Amino acid sequence: MSSWTPSIALLLLAASASVGQTGQAGSSHPQEFRTAWGKPDLRGLWTTATLTPLERPEALAEKSLFSEVEAAELEGETVERRALSDGVARPGSVGGYNQVWMDAGTRVTGSRRTSLIVDPPDGRIPWTPEGGRDNLRERQRYGVGPYESWVDLDTGERCITDGIPNMVPLQPYNMNFHIFQSPDHVVFLHQGRIEEEGPPGEVLKSPTTKRLQQFLSASVAA
Repeated sequence: MSSWTPSIALLLLAASASVGQTGQAGSSHPQEFRTAWGKPDLRGLWTTATLTPLERPEALAEKSLFSEVEAAELEGETVERRALSDGVARPGSVGGYNQVWMDAGTRVTGSRRTSLIVDPPDGRIPWTPEGGRDNLRERQRYGVGPYESWVDLDTGERCITDGIPNMVPLQPYNMNFHIFQSPDHVVFLHQGRIEEEGPPGEVLKSPTTKRLQQFLSASVAA
């Protein structure tokens, strides 16, 4: 597995973790996101889905933000492209899911950034030489093989993960997770599974699962 620098991972997670929440409060005013018992309200369905790419496309070079027109065009073109390709399989392919089963992003982030990566300023992953070679090799063999063992299959194809679980919004579905909260208990669920649960002070201060550790550290950084 190729490595990123710690700073790039943290900044990426900060961006993706703040993509959106469908909470129970109807207001967007920060101080109103409090529970009846006065704690920050985490309850609701959260999503990290977005059209904003991980890395800034090379064609955009030093352009860090989409204009309002560019963002609207990207969003509109994506909807049209998905509609045209819905249920259409490539020749020789058995096909896959149609849009009924998808839950990918339909909007860019509110900041209209051209990449989720905010540092380095060029919005690109600063690969080490070894990491860059590994990344290129994996891209070249994706969907091509050889497939001599189960370990030759991409982790996404094996339905394990396409990256940091549920934190990087690059998948076409499973970008949501659900948080339940009471005065003495908090529960984090993803894909119908309990990721972690327990007293809020313990879970939020010292989470035991890697996924929650990454999300909470990103939320603090954001």
